[in-house]
Amino acid sequence: EIRMLKKILPILFSLILLTSCTSTQNNETNHNTDEHPGFSDLAWEGTYVGTEACSSCKQIRKSVTLNGDMTYDVKAEHVGTNNTEVLNFSGEFEWTVAGGLRLYSDDKKIGIIRYLISNRSLMPIDKAGNPVIDGSTELMKQSK
Repeated sequence: EIRMLKKILPILFSLILLTSCTSTQNNETNHNTDEHPGFSDLAWEGTYVGTEACSSCKQIRKSVTLNGDMTYDVKAEHVGTNNTEVLNFSGEFEWTVAGGLRLYSDDKKIGIIRYLISNRSLMPIDKAGNPVIDGSTELMKQSK
C-alpha cells in the first residue's frame, strides 16, 4: 500500500497543480480588446470630459484620456471650494466582461475607478456596476 501511495501521490499532486493554474488563468481579466466582442467595434480611444458628484465640493470636473496601449490619464478639478484642487494621475486600465473599465492607480487614496463605456461616453459606476448619478453628475462625453 505504501509503495502504491508513493507512486500515486506525485501524479495526484501534479494534477491538482495543473488544475489550479488553469482556473487562475481563466479568472484573469484580459487587456486585449480583440478578445472582447463589441469593444473592438467601439471608438473608445480618446478623451472624455464631464462632471461627477463630490461630497466635499460642488462638483468634480474630470477629463479621462484612454490610450491605445491600455493606459489612461485623468485630470480632476474639485469645484466649489475655497481651495480649488486639481489632481492629475495616470495608470493602466482593463476591460470588464460587463462592458466596463477599471482604472488602476498606485495612489491608495484613489484606488480603482470604474466606468461603464458605451457610444462615446463614460458613466461612473460602483463596485456592483450600478450607475453613480446625482444632480451634479453628467455623462462623460468623448471630445473630438
